[in-house]
Formats: sequence, structure tokens, C-alpha cells
Amino acid sequence: MNFLTQMERYERIILLIKRKATGTPEQLAKRLDISESTLYEHIRVLKERGAQIEYCACRQTYVLHNDFTIVFGESYN
Repeated sequence: MNFLTQMERYERIILLIKRKATGTPEQLAKRLDISESTLYEHIRVLKERGAQIEYCACRQTYVLHNDFTIVFGESYN
């Protein structure tokens, strides 16, 4: 996967999380056309960059607990 494709995917994940529109991990992976294990890897990377992400089983969506933005390799809190 090239750099731009990966960055666009990270940005899309963050956007969907901010909208509280991810659905379950299985649904989000399907929406992004990736495996669940790849989704978990992307979430791990975003967390390492400072995103405070957790999955809310009650609402069945990922939630972002800080003002995190990632733009082409730069992350901002």
C-alpha cells in the first residue's frame, strides 16, 4: 500500500470515529475493505500517535476522547 492510500485510510478512520459512525470492528473493516486484523493495526498506530480511541460496546462504535487530527504524517493533539 502506498503512503497516500494509508494516510487517506487513517484520516477516514478518524473522521468516522468523530462522527460516531464506525459500527462494530467487523463492520468498519468491511466498510474500509480491509481485514479486522489490519483495522486493529491501524487503530494501534493511531493510538501510538496520540489518539485516545476506545470501542464502546454499548453504542457499537469507536469513540475518540481527545481532539486528535492526523494530516499526511503529522498528528496533532
